[in-house]
Amino acid sequence: MRLAILCLLAGIAVLPSRAMGAEPIVLFAASSTTEAMERAIAAFEAASGQKVVMSFAASSALARQVLQGAPADLFLSANRRWIDNVAGSGHGAAPPVRLFGNRLVFIAPSDNPPTGLEPSAASILRALGDGRLAVGDPAHVPAGLYARAMLGRLGAWDVLAPRLARAANVRAALALVSSGEAPLGIVYYSDLRLSDDVVLALDPPQSAQPDIGYWLLPLGDGNRREAAERLATFLQGAAARAIYRELGFTLAD
Repeated sequence: MRLAILCLLAGIAVLPSRAMGAEPIVLFAASSTTEAMERAIAAFEAASGQKVVMSFAASSALARQVLQGAPADLFLSANRRWIDNVAGSGHGAAPPVRLFGNRLVFIAPSDNPPTGLEPSAASILRALGDGRLAVGDPAHVPAGLYARAMLGRLGAWDVLAPRLARAANVRAALALVSSGEAPLGIVYYSDLRLSDDVVLALDPPQSAQPDIGYWLLPLGDGNRREAAERLATFLQGAAARAIYRELGFTLAD
């Protein structure tokens, strides 16, 4: 009875084990959501008994996999553009929902942080020296697309574009800075807590911040559809939102 009450509070229907299905749900999620999804999914599995298989990568890479027929049930993207591409191709089973948001920050190696870094091209160039600015590839990685927008608002994109170290995803950009290969990087605020080898170098003003949203799209209409819908409901619920907030993501009121 106690488990049933907890499940209902978490937004999970209490069903016989056969109804939950033996097949695992497949969740494709942006790499920047790894810790949040691992914790939320662990809570969902414990409460529901339903297994979930997770795959993390850049949203653009995951979108291409879905478009090529990969058997995912839910797609969590760090950029609405890729959600719209997938949904527009006929893969969406329901309208997408925004789970949470984020903001961009500049990071530096903890053993060599810059002093007096300001949100200007000249200041960033001085801090870079002969090095490069680590970012997700602005050609397709959401964190890179957002970084380009922010640098544009700061009037720094044209100057800094040739000085980028373009990474396959935001976690790769974080790794370039934490290893000391890059003197500065742009990552999500939620990434700051992932490495003791980086520090916050600059928190750009809100006026320069793009609107960063993480969107969840249900996919297909297979025999895992009902279980995937229960997971989608859970990921929008209070227990999951508490995890997002704790890990540094932003939530709408």
